[in-house]
Order: sequence, then C-alpha cells, then structure tokens
Amino acid sequence: MAAPQQPAMAADQPRVSTGSSLLRELAEVVVLAVILYFGISFAVQTVHVEGLSMFATLDDNDYLIAEQGRLSAPCAPTGDIVILRPPTDNSKDFIKRVIALPGEQLTFATARSS
Repeated sequence: MAAPQQPAMAADQPRVSTGSSLLRELAEVVVLAVILYFGISFAVQTVHVEGLSMFATLDDNDYLIAEQGRLSAPCAPTGDIVILRPPTDNSKDFIKRVIALPGEQLTFATARSS
C-alpha cells in the first residue's frame, strides 16, 4: 500500500512568515487607534468641574464628556449647560447654564438690608 502523496508547493509561491503577518496586524491596529484618537478628540472634550457654581446639577470635581461645538456665541436653548472659554484667558473652561437668549430681558431682584 502506497503512502498518500502530499501536494507539492510551487516554487514561485512566496510563503508569508508569521512574524511579518503579526507586524502587519500590529501596524493596522496602531493606525486605526491613531485615527480613532484624533477623530474622537475633535468631536468631544473632557471637562473637570471645579467649584460649586453649578451645585444642583454638577458637583465639585465631577468629570464631563462634552460635545465640541465651534460656535462664536452660545445659541443653546434656555436651560442647557454650555462650556465657555473667556477670550482673555484661553486656559480655563467655564461651565454655565443658559438663562436668556438674545432679545430676552433679565430682571434681578436685590434684597435690601435695613
């Protein structure tokens, strides 16, 4: 009884080594990670809440993930929370609630001390 013959590999077919295949996979993962990182960093921002000015909604030392909007002025509906950077100090973020829109009037009542 004859032993079954193995098909002979053609001499002109290159063999892909597992080392180069692994490097290719690693390179694809790194490129995808870099693309995702930059895509996400342009779409969202992280903000650290410092202080108690938004106490009922946000606590001191909270961390937020916020959608980045490139607007020159807040145009969110009344009651929404916006993150602003003052033009004089671009290193700080202010987290505030929209309480009026252009054209609306605000009335402040002050308590009088006797």
